[in-house]
Amino acid sequence: MLSAKAVILYGNGGDLGNLEVFARGIQKSLPESYGHKDVIVKNVIRKEDFFHLIDTFANTYVGSITELHIVSHAIGAGLFLGYHVAAINDSRWSVQLEIQEKKKRRISYDEVVATEIGAVLTDDFVRPAIKAKAAAMRSAFAVGSTIKIWGCNSGVDGWLYGDNGEADPNVYDERIPYYWRALNTRNVPKPAIAQAFADFFSKGDLRSDIRRACRGLTPWQMDQVRAISRRSE
Repeated sequence: MLSAKAVILYGNGGDLGNLEVFARGIQKSLPESYGHKDVIVKNVIRKEDFFHLIDTFANTYVGSITELHIVSHAIGAGLFLGYHVAAINDSRWSVQLEIQEKKKRRISYDEVVATEIGAVLTDDFVRPAIKAKAAAMRSAFAVGSTIKIWGCNSGVDGWLYGDNGEADPNVYDERIPYYWRALNTRNVPKPAIAQAFADFFSKGDLRSDIRRACRGLTPWQMDQVRAISRRSE
């Protein structure tokens, strides 16, 4: 078993830039006691790959992860690892087209969660298949280990999804999109994705105030996050 293991995962940056640059920066800041083989830097853009990686550590290197870093585009209720990946976007809109325009019905909560293959959502942690592996996945982490999420808004709870400004999942009109707000039908109010990680991996209370969760935002962007938070209260 490896004595120390820092795992640094990064998603697709899209218009945010190359997130590998940030991941490598984190790598350089790690303690010198970590050897070259003790640090993994990996690009992950699909949620099943994320859960599979943690599962693999749990099965192969029990208690080896001392710190997990995730660099990703984020909203309050999810890490969008596959942000602006064309294939993932195409899959999303294909499903929406098939259900709303061809089958003439609203998409369900479960269908959206399944379609969002490029995002780790707070809703993923309550999926039966994932919950069943919770204890095993926790065993991948060493005593006193840390999980750090480098994604703005990741500490904002009470997130409400919306389609073109409409967040009420009970409002349905075939002429307008109905997709994201299906997630507002269950698991609400939604915990911040940072808190969902903390609860699932038993790392304590990771709730962050807005300023800490959104370090680096412009004043205008901070105002937008505050507005979203107020609407969610």
